[in-house]
Amino acid sequence: MLKNYFKIALRNIRRNFTYSFINIVGLATGLASCLMIVVYVQHERSYDTFHPDSERIYRVGYEVSLGSGSKVIASSPYRLAGALENDFPQLARVMHFSRLYTDQVTYGDKVFRETKIAFADSNFFKVFGFSFIAGDRETALDHPNQVVITDKIAQKYFGDKNPLGKTLKIGAPYSDEEMELAVSGVIAEMPSNTHFHINLLVSMPTGQSVFSDNLRYNWGWDSHYTYVVLPENYEADQFRAGLV
Repeated sequence: MLKNYFKIALRNIRRNFTYSFINIVGLATGLASCLMIVVYVQHERSYDTFHPDSERIYRVGYEVSLGSGSKVIASSPYRLAGALENDFPQLARVMHFSRLYTDQVTYGDKVFRETKIAFADSNFFKVFGFSFIAGDRETALDHPNQVVITDKIAQKYFGDKNPLGKTLKIGAPYSDEEMELAVSGVIAEMPSNTHFHINLLVSMPTGQSVFSDNLRYNWGWDSHYTYVVLPENYEADQFRAGLV
């Protein structure tokens, strides 16, 4: 029975080849487009959902009134994280990080160009669940002169050698000096479905030693990004109301 159906279908296709070709191509294009849209939407909706407590992680920015409306600014001042810890002791975690706009990393006599570098405080790996390969995620960013790198960077710089304890030099911001940093941890390369794409994370205590007073104390210098983890049974609207 099925064999006869196939024969009839093939005869019809041969008899009306142009019409059949257009219909088949249209159907295939439609199905392929639908599949691509489904894959794209699934990927977009998966962003940063792999972190523990991802539903309770929020970035704190601010809204600026403009003549024709308003604009939400994602960045925030350096001082905001400390202020939130003091004013909202009920928060489970507060974390902040800052992009490091330098591109030179030195290991021994080798110089590398890197653009994905940031300062991050000790709560970074307690808020975000990026996979640790070597080192202690609880203390890897606790002290001055520490840096956590991805496995891709470790392979690029050190080959098969153990990267822990190796010294890297990175240009300090707003200065001609270099920061000497010991590798304190190695993480897996950050996945594509995260808004973080960082290869080297320098401990915030290192940054505090090189940040200018203007950056540390000026509420108008919004060069950092601040995140909070809300406690269970605490709604975002409650937290937002307390910020006003």
